[in-house]
Amino acid sequence: YLHKLERVEKEKQAKKNKGKKELLDVEKPKQPEIFLESFLEAVKEGVKTWADEATITNILDKDVVLVTQDKQTFRGKVAVIRRLNTGMAKLLSVMEQYKGQDFPDIQKEGPTPTEQGTWTMTYTLKRGIMKFRLQDEFTIEGDVVTKLVRKKL
Repeated sequence: YLHKLERVEKEKQAKKNKGKKELLDVEKPKQPEIFLESFLEAVKEGVKTWADEATITNILDKDVVLVTQDKQTFRGKVAVIRRLNTGMAKLLSVMEQYKGQDFPDIQKEGPTPTEQGTWTMTYTLKRGIMKFRLQDEFTIEGDVVTKLVRKKL
């Protein structure tokens, strides 16, 4: 009986590890990097309507869902783009006091797979004592982002 129990436990562990290995072996999608690079460029250049650019609109599904840091949900490409632009405008207004200084230091992690089709990007913007740490979770189907969850860490 103990041998059978040990064998079953080993098989369960092997299946669990196989799933993790498969996630790590999946090719990293380009959408999170495109999103992050566009976001950072907009911060650097002070572009409030960054999400209107084709670089962003082309990677979003027409029925994309955005869940914001304050748990609001936006549905559809137009609503999501509008909310991303509003968020950028707020971030830029906070950063306005630092205008003329060097661009903040940026640290990024990811994209890292969390489950099949879902990837996280974590990034930190630091300037002096000001620090923003954000995480975006992308659900990707085909070539487009179908869901984006933004969190402030």
